[in-house]
Amino acid sequence: MNSPKLTSKREVVADLAKVFRDSPQCQISIREDTAFQAQEFMSLGAMKLFPRQSNRDLARIEEAVHLGMFEWQTPEGEDALREIKRCVEAPDGDDKQDRDLRRVLGLFGPIAIRTHLNHPIFDANAVQSMPFSTPTTLVCDTSGILHGAADFVAAYLAPAARIKIPGVVHMELVNMADRFLKLMRHRRKAKKPIPLLLEHFRSQIGLRVLLQLELHTDVEIEHPHLLGDPLRSAFQNESEQELRDLNLSVPITSYVDRLILETARQHQLQTPPSHQLMLLTSDQGLAKMALAEGIRPLHFRSTQSKTFFGNHFSGVTFHPFTGDLCRTSIPSVLWDLTTLAGMARIESIEGPKRRLDFWAMRSDLVWSTQHLYQDLLWAEFIDRTSTSFSTRAGVQEQQSQADNKTDGASDRQDSDHSKSRLGPATTDQPSPTKLRLLSFRVDRMIALIDSLETHQTLGIEKVLSVLALTREARAQEYLRFLKSGNAALECDASWAATPALRSIADAARSGDMQELRENLLAIPVFRALAAQLTAHDIGSALPLHRFGRAQGTYSTLAEITGLGVRVHGKGFYSTPTTLGIGEFCEIAIKAYEKLRLESDWIATGQWFEQLVLENGIHPVTARRQLQVCSETGLVNRMTEGSTPQTAYDRHKLRILNVVDGVPCVETVYLYRGDFLIPGTASSSLKLEGIQS
Repeated sequence: MNSPKLTSKREVVADLAKVFRDSPQCQISIREDTAFQAQEFMSLGAMKLFPRQSNRDLARIEEAVHLGMFEWQTPEGEDALREIKRCVEAPDGDDKQDRDLRRVLGLFGPIAIRTHLNHPIFDANAVQSMPFSTPTTLVCDTSGILHGAADFVAAYLAPAARIKIPGVVHMELVNMADRFLKLMRHRRKAKKPIPLLLEHFRSQIGLRVLLQLELHTDVEIEHPHLLGDPLRSAFQNESEQELRDLNLSVPITSYVDRLILETARQHQLQTPPSHQLMLLTSDQGLAKMALAEGIRPLHFRSTQSKTFFGNHFSGVTFHPFTGDLCRTSIPSVLWDLTTLAGMARIESIEGPKRRLDFWAMRSDLVWSTQHLYQDLLWAEFIDRTSTSFSTRAGVQEQQSQADNKTDGASDRQDSDHSKSRLGPATTDQPSPTKLRLLSFRVDRMIALIDSLETHQTLGIEKVLSVLALTREARAQEYLRFLKSGNAALECDASWAATPALRSIADAARSGDMQELRENLLAIPVFRALAAQLTAHDIGSALPLHRFGRAQGTYSTLAEITGLGVRVHGKGFYSTPTTLGIGEFCEIAIKAYEKLRLESDWIATGQWFEQLVLENGIHPVTARRQLQVCSETGLVNRMTEGSTPQTAYDRHKLRILNVVDGVPCVETVYLYRGDFLIPGTASSSLKLEGIQS
């Protein structure tokens, strides 16, 4: 076994994309090294990825991994019970042991809540007050940490909500960790796998939640004094006979709850009545105690195994209060599972056998506080189909000859998948000059495709109306274009749609230029155009005069499908390059640094054109990938608005857009700034790489 290497969530995306490349559905499993029998893994179901377009495009797969475009089907509860019994070699027919193992399975319930795939179930009166409109302090007990409620507060209720964590909660978790380590050291003698699992799962996840809240969230955390409560002396040994007779030195079961409640009471005395104070707990007894003493509980149901097992989870969910889309990346799920059990694995089900193993702890792996600051885990990538493999997530893997044969000529990429040439091979495709050049308005063609697919049949008068023409002869160029790809027919003074037109229309309505490009490849003239542009050298201007009167048509087609861009004053350049998110971040920063001279701010349009000229990256692709980099914390993107400079309005681009569900061709101005972030005048740009 090769030595695992430290990796971050950003670095691991490249290898996760390789695992999913030939197997869109992968299996997830975990292992607890001490309690589980040798080489046994507990399956947690299958995760299916849904990248946009081709499952073979590594850049799209990386995007899907980042943006949580997956569905996770967990096993049924009884299947999970059989799995864990197999892993610990528990005998059948032992009811007590089955009950204990079900307690262990109950600790899987909060996984979906901590990773925001699901939400806690709060009392109705608690939900009514969310989100908080005034500053609110939440005193959190141990159940709030372990069952995911604190993560929910940090994600959806901050900054109005601040969290106060009593010191006794820290002590409880540290004591759990201490008991786990003692059981682990004496595992062979004591033979207590179930208590070990309970202490491991609770302690490590609890400590991770506290560390994540402190180091990786913006929520305000307060840590009060541990023994700052008036009952402290009641639980100390007293030499005076009167106190000894009261028997106050005998600990009571609810002492920890009392300490938590006293923390809330002390805070209540220090804040004005207008400041809202709540006790975050799933403990019914503590909630009743709080109500009896005038403290409002924020009560939620404790999670159970049935909230996790036997369910479908999607990485894309809705914000509980605004309705906006929220995304959970696959690395976030794997990080939680690895911390829970100590080791997690994701491996391909179909195709080449590839897998990623993760460790949070192992006897031969060192630990450092730096791992916590950067949220690092140990990872090992293994490709059984290759003679060599990488042991660091994020390091580019050399593809084997067998993998290249499987890919096929139409799907070949560079070994580091940094550049992807789109379109068919150029050796067996005719050039546009060998085909009849067709001249038409691309915006009217898009409108015709949408209308024809909607009505299926259009009379010639309606066709001319859609195309804004007066003579039928002028409309023949549009018909020839569609007929060459079997997308339309002419019969009885009307035009009829064919099944092939639906895919083109759907692609246009989705507003996805890559999807439109792939569907237009069925049309010979467009296929030849794509072949010529993808074969053309990046950074070298393409002479458009060879297209004659049709150069406006083909340049617009190239721009709205991402094949090329006209740079004012320099020429028309091909833009066939697609990159993984990690490599795009590096190139984006390099382009910015090259343009930055005296000021840290550069013109947004200048940055887009730099990527076109040097890297062959289309502005729409650059905009989308920069947005992903910004959302996932890989790049710090800052913009500054100013009065639009009309002198640069010749630097424009035609793009595919959708307005009220209707596709159209829109002209955007790169230097105005609203192209980068719609609705804003982001005419100046500043980029900073974020170290992870």
